[in-house]
Amino acid sequence: MNMSRHRCIRAPLLSALLLVLAAPLAAAETAPEAQGAPPVEPQTISPEAKAVLDHMVAFMGTMKTYSIESQSTRDEIVNFGYKVQHNEHQTLTVQLPNKLRAEISGDLRERTFVYDGAKLLMYSPEHAAYTRVDAPDTIGKLVDRLLAAGMEMPLVDMLYRRCAGRRLER
Repeated sequence: MNMSRHRCIRAPLLSALLLVLAAPLAAAETAPEAQGAPPVEPQTISPEAKAVLDHMVAFMGTMKTYSIESQSTRDEIVNFGYKVQHNEHQTLTVQLPNKLRAEISGDLRERTFVYDGAKLLMYSPEHAAYTRVDAPDTIGKLVDRLLAAGMEMPLVDMLYRRCAGRRLER
């Protein structure tokens, strides 16, 4: 496709997209909370779900090598009460005491983390960037450092629960 043809197609599509996005703005001027809709209540974890999670973490405590996969969907409430859904797939592969690989791919981001007991590498393909930093010698210490720094890593909450139960890895 030549460049002028591409521009001819792109301009009407962009105009149509802007028109579609502008229509809801003209129809509503305030958020649902301001219109009297009830606020969204935070959800609590049921005792049954917590029991399943605790059982899974206890089982993980018996293994030296394991892998966890997670598929998640998050709803984001944006202006005027619209919901945007974001999907993610996460994989965590662990070999105790000091090796892991974590991958996340989804609508908002893609990241790969690799830890070898001495270095932590993070790769972000959408930014064409990677970083490698010195890391502690065990996964438990690595998790503590990541959480203290406020850094997100796929399924780090599972690692935290797993490592909190076994002080040997710290």
